Amino acid sequence: MRELILSHHERWDGGGYPRGLKGGEIPQGARILAVVDAYESMTVGRAHRAAKSREEALGELRRLKGRQFDPRVVDAFESALAEIERENLSPPARDREAETTDARR
Repeated sequence: MRELILSHHERWDGGGYPRGLKGGEIPQGARILAVVDAYESMTVGRAHRAAKSREEALGELRRLKGRQFDPRVVDAFESALAEIERENLSPPARDREAETTDARR
């Protein structure tokens, strides 16, 4: 865990800190944490700046793919976020069953 936290400010292109790791030298968990942390930071906002929209934040992650972030992690994050959003927008299974039963009556 310590290694992931220590390494999540490393950049895919080697320009990060504290050790200047590059690409696959960065632990995979740290690469994932970097993307999640950046998205959360952008979409929640801070005292010195307003939160970005989902699309603005994803656009920023896409723009920095291959430079700051592992491209595969950004793609996986975007897919996972879309899946979570689809699941949250659809009614739970038991609600769908009730809708189907009501429609038959």
